[in-house]
Amino acid sequence: EFNQAEILSTYIAREFKKNSANNILLRHRQTKTQTELKNKERFLNVANSFSVENRINLKEKNLLLIDDVLTTGATSSEAALTLKNAGARAVFVLTLAN
Repeated sequence: EFNQAEILSTYIAREFKKNSANNILLRHRQTKTQTELKNKERFLNVANSFSVENRINLKEKNLLLIDDVLTTGATSSEAALTLKNAGARAVFVLTLAN
């Protein structure tokens, strides 16, 4: 499966001599496709759909979350909230397109 965000994260990590961790954030609940939903529905659709890999310690880490597309920000917001709730100090979001 072609994953633009993963390719970009690998490149950015290499350029900045940082680790790329593509398996920290897990989608534990299937959601409807966001393309057919209105803004409010998109946020409700992805609510509580992510979790963090148990073995990963995010306490006080600053993270860069990379996504391929940002429309309403629902998915990125929910993902960032999940990472913050797992202990991350800050979560910055970089997207390829909006």
